[in-house]
Amino acid sequence: MQERETDGYLESVYSKLEGQAAKLALVIQMLRWTADQSLSNTDIDAESMGMAIELTRWFRRESKRVYLILNQDRRSDEEETVYEYVVSHPETRVRDLQRNLLRGKSSDHIEEIIKGLVMKGRLKKLALKQQGRGRRAQRYNAT
Repeated sequence: MQERETDGYLESVYSKLEGQAAKLALVIQMLRWTADQSLSNTDIDAESMGMAIELTRWFRRESKRVYLILNQDRRSDEEETVYEYVVSHPETRVRDLQRNLLRGKSSDHIEEIIKGLVMKGRLKKLALKQQGRGRRAQRYNAT
């Protein structure tokens, strides 16, 4: 991944987390309070347990939200990369993308990206044609 793309991801995540500063301060305060309580008292009361459960749920929701944001950014970057490749390489096949652009990615993953681009109207399927022996492969062009 290029350094510029990484910076974009970090900036995106930081901007999403800026609004969470007050919640984070509250979480830190709760952790300090819990630590002070645990030093003075070895028993865990119901109120502390309830706060810990709520805190855990909050962290779970926030981590899912941040991972979804990051995944969407990655997916849109991959879509843009695939689109640019197809523009410069007419009649592209999934196998071409797998060999030349998205090495290590499964054909299912690449087909999902192409499917999204076709639905958005950025790519179009070409008519299948036989070239030599073997199975006919779907080819795509940019619109």
